[in-house]
This record gives sequence, structure tokens and C-alpha cells, in this order.
Amino acid sequence: MEFVCVKSDREIHELLKIVRVIWREVFTPIIGNKQVEYMLRTYQSFDNIKEEINDNHQYFILKDEYRTVGYTAYKDEGEKIYLSKIYFFDSERGKGYFNRVLNYYESLGKLIYLNVNKNNELAIKVYKNKG
Repeated sequence: MEFVCVKSDREIHELLKIVRVIWREVFTPIIGNKQVEYMLRTYQSFDNIKEEINDNHQYFILKDEYRTVGYTAYKDEGEKIYLSKIYFFDSERGKGYFNRVLNYYESLGKLIYLNVNKNNELAIKVYKNKG
């Protein structure tokens, strides 16, 4: 799996194409279309992502054999890592990518913490399974 670091404005725009598809797939059934569109305009907007990158968040487009499968982001906080995002296209879930990404974060040797939407039952199940 290749982690393509997102830094430039062009790369952020490429990431946003991925984000828009994945967020609609993942969150529309959980929070509804109106809330998803609001989150895309604010929380996952160009300006917000650029601001986070400037604040030491690392964003990566995830590729497998030149095919984009998802994206991830985290912030290194010294002794711990805030894992803010691990998302995959619906068509790429269940193929072991989550474990590969989590192994990367675990290899950094720091405590990992995160937040999950309380209604995102699939993500909660996966994280609980991983401890």
C-alpha cells in the first residue's frame, strides 16, 4: 500500500474528489444528506484541510497498485497520535486495507486515540475488534 502525502493545493483538490465520494457513501445513511453536505462544506473543505495541514496534520491518499482505495489523516502530538481519519471507498472495504493502515500507525510506536461518530456502528465494531 502506498501512502501519498497531501501537501500542495493541487493535491488537496485531488483529495477532495475522494473525500466527497467516500463521505457520501459512509455518512449519508448515518446522518443524512443535508448534514453530510454541511460537513463537506465546512469540516472537509479545501480551507479546513489546508488549515489542518498547516497545523501539522498529515493527510495521505491511499493507493494499492496505482488504484486509489481511500484516505487517512493524523496529527502527531508528541507522545500520542490523534488518528482523525481512515476512510475507504465502499468497493474497497473488507480487503484488509484497514489493517495495513493501522499497522502503519502502530509502527510509529505512539499511543493512538480517535473519535468515532456514535452511530457509525461498522467503524465502532472494527475499532473495538482491534482493541
